[in-house]
Parts: sequence; structure tokens; C-alpha cells
Amino acid sequence: MQIGSSVTPDEADAAIKRRRMVISWLELQAVYIEEGLVEQTLATWLLPIVGVIAGIVIGYLIARNSAPNSTQRQVDELQERLDTYQSEVVTHFNTTASLLRKLTNSYQDMQDHLSEGADKLALDEQTRQRLLAALHSQETHSHRERLNSPSFTEPPKDYAPKGEDVPGTLHENFGLKSKH
Repeated sequence: MQIGSSVTPDEADAAIKRRRMVISWLELQAVYIEEGLVEQTLATWLLPIVGVIAGIVIGYLIARNSAPNSTQRQVDELQERLDTYQSEVVTHFNTTASLLRKLTNSYQDMQDHLSEGADKLALDEQTRQRLLAALHSQETHSHRERLNSPSFTEPPKDYAPKGEDVPGTLHENFGLKSKH
């Protein structure tokens, strides 16, 4: 419409109707957009919250069901290791006992062999008696005796050469100048 032009009342009514229709359409669009935003906002917040809650519940259930299995598996593994170790210890000590028996038997066989050899190879009775005595004295004194420290210990003596009135190097005043 131009200013100063004449408009018929029908045209004016038609223009008003068009404007009202456009306004009505815009209002509907605004309501739709507003409802959509509200729905979108609700969906935007509601879905992640429900997802987080569901994740927590699922995680809790999985953790609760798998934790005892894991712990039980660790206990079983440790028990198996302990049983294996105990078995190895028993085997070790059985082998040690067997070897010690063999060593004792070998030692006894060696003693018997030496006794027989002394009986057969000694030229006279006196030599035979000395060999047998030495052999049997080793049996009774097979362990070494410990050296005992003396019950009374003297302080070390000062043997350094010195004059009559001069203190020795081990004297407590040695090397100190007197104030005479």
C-alpha cells in the first residue's frame, strides 16, 4: 500500500485478515516452539539422569556379583600356592633325611672297613691296638671341642722401653705435660 492511494474497504478488510492470519500463525509457531523447547529441555535432562541412574544400578549389580568370585579365586590361588610350598618343604626334608641316613650308613661302613683293615693289615698286636684305639677315639670325640675363653683376663702389659720414672705408653697420663 502506498501513502495517499485510495484503498477500498474490502481491500482493507482483506489486509487486516491477512495480518491477523499471519499473527495467528506466528503465535501458533511460538507456542509450538515453546512447547518443543520445554519438551526438548525435559528430554535433554531426563534421559541423561535416567541413564546415569541405570548405569549406577547396573555397575553395582555387576560389582556385587563379580567381587566374591574374584576374591574367592584369589583365596583359592593362594591356598594352592601354600599347598605347593608345603609339599615342596615335605619333599625337601624327606630327601634330606634319606641322604642323612645314607651318609650315616656310609660312615658306619667306612668305620667297619677301617676296623677290618686294622685287624688284617696290622703287623703286630701293639700296632693293631693303637689303630683301633685311634679309630674309636675319633668316634667318641667326633665333635670339636670349643675353645673356652679364660675366666680372668689381665690388662695388657706395657713392654715398651722406658726409664724408671717415665710412664709407659699404656699409662693414662702418657703424653700429657704436667704443670710443675
